[in-house]
Amino acid sequence: MCLAFAILAAGSSGTGAFEAADLARLKAEGACAGCDLRSAQLAEAALNGASLTGTDLSRADLSWANLRNARLTISNLSNANLRGADLSGAELSDANLSGADLAGAQLFATSLDSANLADAGLERADLAEAKLPHARLDEARLSGADLSRAVLHNATLTGAQLVGALLGQADLTGADLSRADLSNADLGEARLSRSTLTEAVLKDADLSGAELDQADLSAARLSRARLAGALLSIAELGAAQLDGADLNGADLNYANLEGAVLAEANLRGARLSNADLTVADLSRADLTGAELIGTDLSGSTLSGARLGAVLRRVRIGGANLEGADLSGAVFAEVEGLTQDQLDGACGNSETQLSPGLSVASCSASADEPLDETPEEDAAPSPLAE
Repeated sequence: MCLAFAILAAGSSGTGAFEAADLARLKAEGACAGCDLRSAQLAEAALNGASLTGTDLSRADLSWANLRNARLTISNLSNANLRGADLSGAELSDANLSGADLAGAQLFATSLDSANLADAGLERADLAEAKLPHARLDEARLSGADLSRAVLHNATLTGAQLVGALLGQADLTGADLSRADLSNADLGEARLSRSTLTEAVLKDADLSGAELDQADLSAARLSRARLAGALLSIAELGAAQLDGADLNGADLNYANLEGAVLAEANLRGARLSNADLTVADLSRADLTGAELIGTDLSGSTLSGARLGAVLRRVRIGGANLEGADLSGAVFAEVEGLTQDQLDGACGNSETQLSPGLSVASCSASADEPLDETPEEDAAPSPLAE
């Protein structure tokens, strides 16, 4: 097999430099497993299908090189220049790519099982359908990268930059994304069950239909995130920022949302049974048609919220209902609801409360009770002659 590339021999056999004999062997045979090619100049080299298992290519220049289907298992590519390189279908399991520059690289369907990509630059790289289980991507720069349908289960991406990245249908089960920046990222239908997203930034991210059951999103920033239809059962969302988020139809059963900010969030049709929303901020949130069975709303802020939902066995003591719209709300076996709370809210004829409690009509003045029967219209007085 003859490989075409330019050999730029610069100080071979010196400290931190490649072995000239190894480079000549690579050119002649198209294989150099276990070779020393440190700092080799291989820009635009045609190395497709090359056997480089265990080879030391640290600090090598492989920019725009063709490494399609190359075998690079347990190779050392730390701090290598792979900008624009084509590694599609390559085998890089257990390879060391820490600090490597892979901006704009093609890594479609590449195998990177347990690879080390910590602090690597992967901006705008194509990693669609790549296999990265157990890979290390801590502090990696992946903004604008395409990771759609990639396999990243149990990978570590702490502090990674994923702004605007495409992760639709990616498998991130059990992955660690704590402190990662996923602003404006597409995570539609991604699998994130049991993943760690503590203090992660997900502002304006699309998580529609994503699986986040048992995920840890403590103190995560999800302002204006799209989570319609997402699975968040048993998720940890304590102190998370979800203001303006779209959670229409989301499953939040048994989720912990203690102290979470859900101001102006869309929770229409959301399932919140047995969820913990103590001291949560739900001001101006829309909970129309939501399912709240056994939910704890103690001390929460529901001022200006729309609460046209069934609230059964809910704890609501100390909640702020000032300006809340209870039209269509059904309160059954509710604990802690007082007349003082209801005096600041309003409802309609479909609002159902425990005996002895009442609420003003939203269409009437604040001092006109909902159940007050309107007086019959007085007969018109005869016209003056």
